[in-house]
Amino acid sequence: MADIFPIFGCQQIDTPINDENHVIDMLDRDTQLQALHREYDRIQNCGGKAIFITGEAGIGKSTLAENFLAGLDKTILRAIALCDPLSTPRPLGPVRDLYLAINGHPPSDANSSGFYFEQWLAQLQAMPIPPVLVIEDLHWVDERTLDWIQFVGRRIIQLPILLLCTFRDDEIYSNHPLKKALATVPASYQISLSLPALSLSAIDEMNTNSGISSQRLLSITGGNPFYLTELLNSQHSSQIPTTVADVIQSRLNSLPSEAQFLIERLACVVGVISIPLLPAISDNRDLSPVDNAIERGILEESCHGLCFRHDIVRITIYNQLKPFQRRQHERAILRALLGLPDHTPFLDSIVHYAQKTESIDTLLQFAPLAAAKAAQFGAHKEATAYLAQCKPILNHTSADIAATLLEEWAYEAGLSIHIDSEVIDARKQAIDLWQQLGRNDKVGENLRWLSRMHWYRGESQQAHSYIEQALVILEQEPASVAQANAYALRAQYHMLQDQMPEAITWANKTIALAKQFNCQEILAHALNTKGTAKMFRADLTGEADLQQSLAISLANKLDEQAARVYTNLSECLIENGELSKAEACIEQGISFDTSHDLDSWTYYLIGRKAQLKLEQSQFQEAQLIANSALRQPNQTLLMKIPAQITLARTLLRQGSPGFEKHQAQAKADALKINEPQYLAAVYLTDLEYAVIHEQQAMATTALSALLKLGALALSHRKRGEACFWAHYGDLEIPSRFTKNLPQVFDVFLGGDIQRAANLFTEQQSVYFAGWCLSLQSEPESLTQAQNLFATIGANSALGYITKHNNSTTEKISLNSASTPSTQTALHSNPPTHMPYGLTKKERLVLSLLVAGNSNSAIAEKLSRSKRTIENHVASIFSKLGCKNRVEVLLKIQSEPWIQQSTPEAVLAD
Repeated sequence: MADIFPIFGCQQIDTPINDENHVIDMLDRDTQLQALHREYDRIQNCGGKAIFITGEAGIGKSTLAENFLAGLDKTILRAIALCDPLSTPRPLGPVRDLYLAINGHPPSDANSSGFYFEQWLAQLQAMPIPPVLVIEDLHWVDERTLDWIQFVGRRIIQLPILLLCTFRDDEIYSNHPLKKALATVPASYQISLSLPALSLSAIDEMNTNSGISSQRLLSITGGNPFYLTELLNSQHSSQIPTTVADVIQSRLNSLPSEAQFLIERLACVVGVISIPLLPAISDNRDLSPVDNAIERGILEESCHGLCFRHDIVRITIYNQLKPFQRRQHERAILRALLGLPDHTPFLDSIVHYAQKTESIDTLLQFAPLAAAKAAQFGAHKEATAYLAQCKPILNHTSADIAATLLEEWAYEAGLSIHIDSEVIDARKQAIDLWQQLGRNDKVGENLRWLSRMHWYRGESQQAHSYIEQALVILEQEPASVAQANAYALRAQYHMLQDQMPEAITWANKTIALAKQFNCQEILAHALNTKGTAKMFRADLTGEADLQQSLAISLANKLDEQAARVYTNLSECLIENGELSKAEACIEQGISFDTSHDLDSWTYYLIGRKAQLKLEQSQFQEAQLIANSALRQPNQTLLMKIPAQITLARTLLRQGSPGFEKHQAQAKADALKINEPQYLAAVYLTDLEYAVIHEQQAMATTALSALLKLGALALSHRKRGEACFWAHYGDLEIPSRFTKNLPQVFDVFLGGDIQRAANLFTEQQSVYFAGWCLSLQSEPESLTQAQNLFATIGANSALGYITKHNNSTTEKISLNSASTPSTQTALHSNPPTHMPYGLTKKERLVLSLLVAGNSNSAIAEKLSRSKRTIENHVASIFSKLGCKNRVEVLLKIQSEPWIQQSTPEAVLAD
């Protein structure tokens, strides 16, 4: 059997369904059925769709899907896959089943999750006839399949497929992971079909000769189609059964004892029952009663085995069994699985039944194997669940195995759930066990992990303490990968604390060990840290280290390491005033992050993009981008802070309402994270505000906070800005703060104001150029500054210099008696910049393109030639830096501000 069919299975439907009950159950479902066919017919011109059919058990979700498939042309590829109620669901199980059903064989790299994402989607995109992919019972879905649904959902409008999923909405609790997954699929690309109960008129059509009133049947069943058909098919319909369970049990009791025994055992099997496993599961009993069970409507055939007509039937029979009977059957199923020559395809099932039967030795043997296989598919939540089953029984195994299991569980749990006290305690327990065994190398490695976990929790003091302990131990051991990892973490710690010389020293140590042991990921990480540390000290040779780290990451498919390079390099380029290079790096990074669904990195980098626009004095775009980034759901504090800080600074410069609120939030967030790069930014904002609004005490406090961070804790650019505002506000600046500043700030402090203005303009820092011009004695310079501030929308600056434009243009000192300036009537409305230079025509075409329309469909909607639309689309691709429609789609999803304003509804030639 294939790897993805253990006890379970999926179906490729080739023939219409003729079961009479299916036809009966389609009453009151015409509207939904027509909607499915309508959406399928629109795919060729309007792109794919994700449709979710919801409702309670037995309401007819599967029946609707099956009737829809049966009504399609036979040339259309279609497949159904199932989610199963295992104690731990099969990682990517439904997705692997769908691939097998469509292609007839598993992929060559069947144990890699990556294949089922980008590579398989490329195959689906190339299909000339849109296929239909059905996933049943999403309420039992595994985490990795949810990742796949999100991945596909974000791209589905550009995929020629119909993804049809069913789930019981009454089993989806408020924080069910399915809710979060569906929320990430753009609302315009998905449709929800909620199936209502059958109406009284529909029940009248079904109730031809039962002898029971239709109103009574509606009262008993609530209009549930499955319950209705079970009651109407009951041989004792004249005596109304108390529940549907009575009908099912009565039907089971009518079978011979041998058949009852077999069906009861099969009721203990979760999912589709594979035909080759039937003899072993049934203890080689006579299988002829299966035919009788099919005739009685208890079992039904699928192309890959047997299943109960509905899971309600299986659950009803299972619940009627006494506990000792269930245990007897489940042990038999486990024996059958263990008796197979190859256990690999059945690891999920073996663990499920080992846990059910409390088979400790089997659980300890197979749960780690199942966890390792789950981790291969990126299913870290499922891997955690497998390993968690071993934790209560660790006293049944040796100390080294117990310690290893604790380490593996802590690793998987940290990735998939949360780094809480239980995860930290598992690492500490592992340390105790390794100490008993005299394994200092393992003790040091776990101390390193404790340091890393505390750093993620924002507990820098504990993080520093544990990494120091780890280094003391590991440096007594022979050189190792564990040492290299510890060195890398130590280097990163120093870099984040702006202790750059120490960061470079430890990064160099890491690089030497990484090369010795050929650890490409550690090497990429260390080169990144080293390059970042150098560039934050204005040593531009660090860019070569970062580029080398990026090349290693891309070559080895180290996606998160590559994302870290794009993030750090773009930030370093901004801090060094290399704004054009920073813009190119940010665009490349956002494109990479979105194409790999690295949301946490994407939104952080978009926040840096907002910062770039702020530095380029493009305040409207900075505000749009920052707001867009902050509105994205499910972000951590760290992901949001660049956008939060930038939004506050942008509102300050525009003189817009809400500055105080957003600055207070930015400061609170920076204090929580407690890293100098963020603290320096919020203190600079306070200083700028205080100078512009002539608040002496606040300016002094803000400058003191910056000085307390220390000159080495600020990048050269931030020190330059601090000196700029302090000089403008007549505040005293210590000499240590004025050393080795960027050239433009040196020139400014040296008194050559006109040259400083020119240099700021060359660097795209028009805002600071305006402030320099306002210091000139010539009236023309002041007028030029006013015009410049009006053009870029720097209303706070405009209000300040207008207020002080008396008979002389000399600046008024903060030390003179003054009151905070108010906004003047000179607020300007700077021209709106079209994002990426898109014309209104192109933005209209873009909106239709993102909605899934083909070039032909766009041409028809806009009454333009196809060639004209092709030219517009090509221009859009070029301006957005995208190669194809999918990249455009992802860019718009991550940066919705691009489409924020509505283009004109007219497209002229």
